[in-house]
Amino acid sequence: MTEDALKESLPGDLGRIAEAAGLEAALKIARAFRGSYIYVPGLDTLIRQARDEDIRREHHEGSTSAELAAKYGLSQRGVRKILRRLSPAPVHPLARTLLMRAK
Repeated sequence: MTEDALKESLPGDLGRIAEAAGLEAALKIARAFRGSYIYVPGLDTLIRQARDEDIRREHHEGSTSAELAAKYGLSQRGVRKILRRLSPAPVHPLARTLLMRAK
């Protein structure tokens, strides 16, 4: 049986996991979480936190709300809203690296 045929024969979402991460990773996940339902969150929240952190830093360095709105595809009102919000814990540098790979 070829690896592609094996991936297609995996039950449930394991075939999709094997396509995305490789057969070995899918098998490791199957062994580790056997019979469990797991939820895999998207990266949207982390991406938004990194963007907001960049907006705050660039504003602090002198960029205007209009410049930031144009750069990040937001309205000026949206940028001002981000600037008013308390900033959460900084996005970890490793998380930023992973986000860059995910794009």
